[in-house]
Amino acid sequence: MHVLITRPLETGAPLIEKLLSLGIRVTHFPVITFKATLKQPTLQQAIRILPHCHIAVFVSQAAAHFTLPHILAAWPLLPAVTFAAIGPSTKKALNDYGVLSVVTPESPPFESETLLKIPTFQIVSDQHILIFRGNGGRDLLKSTLESRGALVQCIETYERRRPTPPSKATLSTWRQTSFDAIVLTSLDCLKHLLSLIGPDHSWLKECPTIVVGLRMFEVANKLGLKRVFIAAGADDTSIIQALTTLKG
Repeated sequence: MHVLITRPLETGAPLIEKLLSLGIRVTHFPVITFKATLKQPTLQQAIRILPHCHIAVFVSQAAAHFTLPHILAAWPLLPAVTFAAIGPSTKKALNDYGVLSVVTPESPPFESETLLKIPTFQIVSDQHILIFRGNGGRDLLKSTLESRGALVQCIETYERRRPTPPSKATLSTWRQTSFDAIVLTSLDCLKHLLSLIGPDHSWLKECPTIVVGLRMFEVANKLGLKRVFIAAGADDTSIIQALTTLKG
């Protein structure tokens, strides 16, 4: 089995290592890169008021990686704030920084809609909530929590950027490779891959593609991908399970 992994290096390396250990060939081409936000004063201001907030929400692993070092530098003893993560991968990233108590959905799909259904977010009137995310994130969490009476601030902790497009030689190799699966774990990855490949991506539409969540599944189908499969989550275990099912 030969799989194309499109995750950034920071989050893709552990998955690639696991796949290689299972005898799966991997081609790694990150279709998105992350950089620390240029809005550092805004981030630092949010961290200063963290002890006066009620909930801190992290919407991705990158949000954890680009935020927790700053929080720990300012508050070696973490403030008594409820930490929340959109899914198990983000929860693990928080755990790795010593945030051991993290609220997260218990079952997929791991997305904003599911996070909003858990008890922590049902009664939030007059609560101050910080949402740590990348630039251009969805506004569903913010608007829904505000409609429930919370004071919500979205803090951009990192920026998403597109890498250099693959060379013509690389694209030619991909077309001839006939990947057994392509793994796309976010809408940004999906859209960036199509954009980077360009108009000649008919081969991609025929390739089995692993996506995360119903929303991604629907968008992938609308964009013309014909063999789309849903993983239970964006975590490595869910991705490997989806690939194993596809292979079987």
